[in-house]
Amino acid sequence: MASDNEMTSKERFRRSCIYALIAVTASSAALLVMAFLGGHVTAKVSGLSVTDLASYILAIPLVPGWLLIRGMFDKVGSCSSLDQILGPILLVPVISVLIDTGLIFIIWEFFHRKMSRGLGSDNILHIDR
Repeated sequence: MASDNEMTSKERFRRSCIYALIAVTASSAALLVMAFLGGHVTAKVSGLSVTDLASYILAIPLVPGWLLIRGMFDKVGSCSSLDQILGPILLVPVISVLIDTGLIFIIWEFFHRKMSRGLGSDNILHIDR
């Protein structure tokens, strides 16, 4: 496996896509499993059930997609059809993967450039006085 300094920006972007896809897929699957099992946990932490707390933590990779289309959720009422409900719900993972990929890549590039400025060709940090 190539180290972070040997990777090109294209390789870092490709890996960012893979990492975002894995995070969003795992988060979606975990939330679906929790929804199917039902939250019959009685333990409480600061007024929240353990299941609620776990679902909030597991949903972090899905937050970007949810924030962008939450206006669509507000329009969904009790008389909405299945298409009107599923449309926004199915967009959340897709939008989240795109935004998470960008966030991972930007942060990775920022730290890569910051670290590569201080390293010489021999990979030793040289500090000028």
